[in-house]
Amino acid sequence: MTDLTDATARLIFVGNGTSQRGFADAPTSSRYLAYILVHSKGDPRGDELKLIDVRPNSRSYLDIVGTAKLEQMSNGPVAGMPREGKEQRFAAITPDGRYAFATHGGDGKVSMVDTATMSVTQFSTPTSLRGGGYVTAFQVGFEPVDLMGR
Repeated sequence: MTDLTDATARLIFVGNGTSQRGFADAPTSSRYLAYILVHSKGDPRGDELKLIDVRPNSRSYLDIVGTAKLEQMSNGPVAGMPREGKEQRFAAITPDGRYAFATHGGDGKVSMVDTATMSVTQFSTPTSLRGGGYVTAFQVGFEPVDLMGR
């Protein structure tokens, strides 16, 4: 994380695993940055969606404030094997930070995370989401917070 005011940088350790895109392209809300870690098939941690507090005046600013366990993808990465041909995930978060979402590439599912409780609800989509698909979140009455082009 780079602070442009005082030209300093800080490393935020989010855990071991792989991410599809990294922080530079992680979805943000007015409260959180949503970040997905993908673990090798069979890893007992499963995959994880993590929330990092992005409110500068918060006591937990830039801390991980929540972790939700996600069901692993059927064709996810396997330890020691190339990632080519394996599925991936993409994330989204509502502008107010109330819900975060993670796709299940190839499985046609999306996990919705209630950020207050970190509980996960899964639903099916009319597409397999091959390659990870794409997901974004909008709310009526809220200006988009995540203005990054994808």
